[in-house]
Amino acid sequence: MTYIKLINEQSLSMAELKSRIDGLEKRDEKLSARGQKAKEYLNYSVLLDTKKAVELKEKLNKLEIPRLRERHFNKILDIVPKNEDMVKAIFMGENITVRPEDIVKILETVKEYAK
Repeated sequence: MTYIKLINEQSLSMAELKSRIDGLEKRDEKLSARGQKAKEYLNYSVLLDTKKAVELKEKLNKLEIPRLRERHFNKILDIVPKNEDMVKAIFMGENITVRPEDIVKILETVKEYAK
């Protein structure tokens, strides 16, 4: 039986994943069935292109909101919240509390990139 050793675990936004899948498709010329399904889903549901997603992630990181990690930024990029309830919903399953003034900062930053 083959064992897979996990070398690195990294959180990705859907926009970053889409660009990686596009790179795989260029390299391999054809995606597997799972890769094709993932690409179809991402084409349908990604709200930001990769460049805007990277810019937004940098701006969110510069806000220096305590206890927010890269996985939280990626959730924000994937959902692109439009109101306070959507931001609260992102953190509902997490063991962190985001202050109301930080939620407003997040919304003001995301507002520039929302469609």
